[in-house]
Amino acid sequence: MTRRPLPPPPRFLALAACAALLWAGAGCAARTANPWHGRPTLSADTTRDELVRHINEQAARTAGWQCRTLTVEMPGAPSDASGLIAVEYPRRLRLKAKAMMIPVADVGSNSDRVWCWVNPKLGGPGPETLTCRHASFDAVRCAAERNGGVQIPFDPDWLMEVLGVVPLDPRAVSLQKAPDGGPIWHLVSHRTDASGRRVLRVIDVDREHGQILAHELRDAATGAPLARAELQDHRRCPGADVVLPHTIILSWPAAGLSGMTLRLKEIEVNPRNLPEDLWALPGGQRVRHLDNGGLITAAADVR
Repeated sequence: MTRRPLPPPPRFLALAACAALLWAGAGCAARTANPWHGRPTLSADTTRDELVRHINEQAARTAGWQCRTLTVEMPGAPSDASGLIAVEYPRRLRLKAKAMMIPVADVGSNSDRVWCWVNPKLGGPGPETLTCRHASFDAVRCAAERNGGVQIPFDPDWLMEVLGVVPLDPRAVSLQKAPDGGPIWHLVSHRTDASGRRVLRVIDVDREHGQILAHELRDAATGAPLARAELQDHRRCPGADVVLPHTIILSWPAAGLSGMTLRLKEIEVNPRNLPEDLWALPGGQRVRHLDNGGLITAAADVR
């Protein structure tokens, strides 16, 4: 029997899922003009390993966080969405959003799978929660691009690195310092996706303080930008002794979306006793498995 091609998620849903997964901040203190207090922590002689160690030390102090006052602003949208978001190392994520008191989306990730539900009255494809295993995500994304032209140019593992909860591997990146002594350094790495495409990843880092200012994915062959997250409004978090961004500007040029802004406030760093069901598929909807020919089951059947 010929296996049916994987059904591509609709364009709106793909963008909503990626947007929801792309950032959860951690923070804290009131905004300050200079969260680093003007004290450089790096020198011009800093090596790649020293820079990555500095970044990873900050990530190690923020194993997880939750924010119940997330706001999402999208160009052209009639109103902003608001909701809650929680993240926990290494792959746990949950976001629920609503607009004008109407549920908009429920997106999550646990150690095994990623899922997304978007209200069908607001552009979602139907009543089911869409899901696939982490191990299958790259193949599902490539099938979506082949069969329907849907652009999902990144995977959940990359997204969790953007969140700051997954440490960088110094052996996988190279350090490019500004030749003119400029303020931005770049950590650069490559990967090959399931379609054979080479993807270039660039992380912009403040050379004085070692703070990540942006993440970007590019097509390595053409240099065309695929996705970018600009990190702004950095604030110091006294309880965890870290500085983290509270405004994130997201762009997906390959998908025709730019200027989505996430704003975070009243965030709890390293929250304790988060319920286990926070990381489980939502109840109340059936589940469509994108990595199993679109098979539909009840949420309780998913393991």
